[in-house]
Amino acid sequence: MTKKQRIEEKIKMLENGITATEQMTDEDCAEIYGIPKETCLINLQTALGKAKAELRMAHLDSLTGVDKVITGIAFSHIISVEQRGDLETRMKDDDDFFEVAVWEIKEALTAAYEAGRKSK
Repeated sequence: MTKKQRIEEKIKMLENGITATEQMTDEDCAEIYGIPKETCLINLQTALGKAKAELRMAHLDSLTGVDKVITGIAFSHIISVEQRGDLETRMKDDDDFFEVAVWEIKEALTAAYEAGRKSK
């Protein structure tokens, strides 16, 4: 199992844990986890966010050359790309087309211009 696959598996488990915890009563959470439900959900969401960041970095580490630079710029400047985790085409409109703020586009284009200028 690759590092990326391990992280993807961790993300699935955390998402399942969040779903299960949301369906529990406060008393169930206190009995099972030993902490309040709200605290448990915050902890699980934090862990999920960290796992998703790990996955993004694992993906970025697997890239080379221009792909690595472009993806790094997209992750740094376009929030929806960072949340998505890659720049791969998925052949599904809901995944391939999303809203991007104009200031994010400007920041990404500026960073790409600067990266090109520095590479010469």
